[in-house]
Amino acid sequence: MPQGKIGNIQEVIEQHVEKGVVALCAIFLIVAVGRWVFSSPRTMELYTGVAIERVTPADVDARILETAKKVKAQADAAEFDRPVSRDYLSEIRSRRGNPFAVDTSKFMAILPPPEPREIDVVVEGKYFSPDVLAQGIRNILPAGELPAPNVWAGRTLYRDGEQAQDAIVAHVVASFPLGALQKQWDETLKEANTGIRVVVADVDVESQSRLPGGQWAANPVKLASVPVIIDSAPATPPEVPDYDGTNSQDVLQAVQVLTDSWQGHLLRPEYRQVLDPSTGDSADWWSVFPEGIATDDPNALWFHDESLRAVLEYRYRYRLRLINPLLAADGDVHPDFPDHARRRFVNTEWSPWCRAVSVKGATEFFFTGAQASKNSVNVMVSTLAKGQIVQADFKEVKPGQPIGGSQEADVYDPVAKQTDSEPVDFSTGAILVGINFDARLYQGAMRLKDTQILYLDQHGKLRTRLLRLDRASRLSPTP
Repeated sequence: MPQGKIGNIQEVIEQHVEKGVVALCAIFLIVAVGRWVFSSPRTMELYTGVAIERVTPADVDARILETAKKVKAQADAAEFDRPVSRDYLSEIRSRRGNPFAVDTSKFMAILPPPEPREIDVVVEGKYFSPDVLAQGIRNILPAGELPAPNVWAGRTLYRDGEQAQDAIVAHVVASFPLGALQKQWDETLKEANTGIRVVVADVDVESQSRLPGGQWAANPVKLASVPVIIDSAPATPPEVPDYDGTNSQDVLQAVQVLTDSWQGHLLRPEYRQVLDPSTGDSADWWSVFPEGIATDDPNALWFHDESLRAVLEYRYRYRLRLINPLLAADGDVHPDFPDHARRRFVNTEWSPWCRAVSVKGATEFFFTGAQASKNSVNVMVSTLAKGQIVQADFKEVKPGQPIGGSQEADVYDPVAKQTDSEPVDFSTGAILVGINFDARLYQGAMRLKDTQILYLDQHGKLRTRLLRLDRASRLSPTP
């Protein structure tokens, strides 16, 4: 056989052997993967905190997370009796006037004991915190939050000396369960040495106004505290000082003054009476409140806002700022947390927002004339002053100028019972933008020419007025 043919046969055999080896390896690989896939477990054992369960691998992460949350909740709810060491030095100082209030067997008395008297009961290892007291505030509310306050807003008159004055005011009335909180804190602190309980330091009030787009302003405005009026004169409640560890007497004295003399004034401040503009007679401010008020209710509170602007919408919420009953009570707080006796206030939660209120605008203007040669118009503005409608004319108003402003007018004063000239605010909030002295319009089939003005109203919206229509509406009788 020729040599060349033998070499070709060997080469063919070698190629087939290599292919066979590769095929055999592929078969082994497929068999191994198949055995691994079919022999792998479909479930696995997992301890869920109660028992061992079998779960699918896809559910392992979710079940572990669920179990971790349960364990954390159980740990948070568990109560532990943490061993504490007694501070004998502080106990001696606080009870040196009555050494029988503490266990004196563990130290030697420096001075002979005083005459025996009734022994006070002191529970060792009982500490309190402001957070526990704040939780007590939430616990007294059945729904978990304060009820929303009631509100009324409108224009009123009040007496200022021998004259009447206008005011746009909102009266906001609420009820906080102070009596229930007093009982709750009495029970919580019955084993404490402090005698402070429910003492109101102030009422925090926030308001929000609605923006032109319809949404409420992002940042509420904190109202300034209404000055306390006692016997028709403003008075200032005492400021409770910060406790520095040495001024407990000053702190407790300020708290005592607040307790004895200021609670009713802070919760239910006096407010000036309102006037009947037709007669000048005075009446209590709550006579205009449509919901009615139990003025003798110890849980009632109210506040007033005179910063309103006409047309805008407002809403209000409040919270009480209470004196921390543990203020200056070092012996009632844990030694590891001395700041619990230095925190001055414990706040309630914010109440829900009350319903929105607004006061309609009382100022209106009428387009009364035009002067093309001066590129100006005349307007007449009417507004309310001391419960009556007053009017003023503004001549030669040009584009870019405001419509209205302050001007002298004759006003009847129901208190002084006489008419005097005094400055009145006739501002409309509108700005004249342009004048068209040759505006075309149709009345039926008749083509007419009139003067038209373009202006921005108090909300920033562009509006138009026709001289002919404004004259007709001003002269037509009021329905």
